[in-house]
Amino acid sequence: MLRPYLLWLNWKKVAFAMSSLGVGVGYVTVLFIGISGFSFLVGSLISGFGQLDYPYPIYSLVNQEVTIGKIQDVLFPGLLLTFLAFIVIVEVVYLIAYFFKQKMPVLFLSLIGIVGLLFGIQTIQPLQKIAHLIPFTYLRSVEILSGRLPKQIDNVNLNWDMGLVLLPCLIILLLVGILFIERWGSSHKKEVFNRS
Repeated sequence: MLRPYLLWLNWKKVAFAMSSLGVGVGYVTVLFIGISGFSFLVGSLISGFGQLDYPYPIYSLVNQEVTIGKIQDVLFPGLLLTFLAFIVIVEVVYLIAYFFKQKMPVLFLSLIGIVGLLFGIQTIQPLQKIAHLIPFTYLRSVEILSGRLPKQIDNVNLNWDMGLVLLPCLIILLLVGILFIERWGSSHKKEVFNRS
């Protein structure tokens, strides 16, 4: 009699997790569009609208050459990679918040993990070799797409293609992990405590 109630309760937690993630992604989307729009507006007021075919240097680490491309070749793909990285951040913070219920540890671990990995890539030598596998690296998408960051840390794999594969896969894996934890995590905790 109690078992169907527990199954319903777990699905209720999954629905709550989905709505929480939806709200988080919604906030990130609104914030992302707001910041991008505000930056565009302020830049346009100060310097004018400019052109999307403005020349921009792009360094190729594979060919060891600098080519002159258009700013639109870096700007729009960079916005997509940054947006996907923000969604990964929402899911990572949700997982941290699941395990640490208090706000200060969640804030501390999130900031240390995200900002530490984001800026530690340039100074911590072992992180440079796996920088293409760290999703927070793709917040620096303009530097990645222009070839500056891959050249600085000497990582050929840090590029558009890797970001476009890694970030959606991580989004899906984290989402499945969150749903799995919400669905079965609490019932296993209850079973372990009931056996004791």
